[in-house]
Amino acid sequence: MILKYIYLYLNLDEYPKEIYVPFGFRTRYLCNYIERGIKYLKFEVSGFNRICIQGTSVPSGGSTIQDEKAIVSKVGFDVVEYESLKGDEFHEFYISMLVKGLSECSREHAIPLNAILEIIESFREGGYRNEWVFQKKLFREQNIEAILLCRLDVNNFVLTLRLNCKKEVIFEQEILKTKPDEIIYTNKFKSLEVSDGAVLVVDKFGNTVFSTALPRLNS
Repeated sequence: MILKYIYLYLNLDEYPKEIYVPFGFRTRYLCNYIERGIKYLKFEVSGFNRICIQGTSVPSGGSTIQDEKAIVSKVGFDVVEYESLKGDEFHEFYISMLVKGLSECSREHAIPLNAILEIIESFREGGYRNEWVFQKKLFREQNIEAILLCRLDVNNFVLTLRLNCKKEVIFEQEILKTKPDEIIYTNKFKSLEVSDGAVLVVDKFGNTVFSTALPRLNS
């Protein structure tokens, strides 16, 4: 198996829905960043393809492989401390939980711990931003480059369409905004197309979810 997924969430039996649901959403930006990094490692593991770090008031130490092909490591979570955090403090709080859980996992299972720590450090150095280009397409006849830009943070996933001509931005608009979870947004866009003088954003079912007329440009 190839290690593909990283999750950070709370024990659903210990905390109220008002805490564990937002927590699960708010940690995806960090876990997604790591997942996109480890994808290129193609790191082979045995018996699992995901690592789950679970916050609990009674951490058990160590880690176990669950039936759903996941290693689960339980780490301490202080709800009072969490609710007192402000601004950028959340980033390091999530990172500290992940690092502790990953370190526990590495004692019993072969995982690319050092590589993941390097990915986390690059996330930190980049200002805790998770942004990437989903697709870039050049429409040669119109001499326009269309780009789908993704941004994932603690509150939202945002998809932006940008059109460039001769390296100058001629159009830019946020076209999709959802809660920060891949399950919600993944199927909502797939590709860029051009038809009847318009740029189309098409979802995974072939539906046009956004369109804008191509600007008329002087040669």
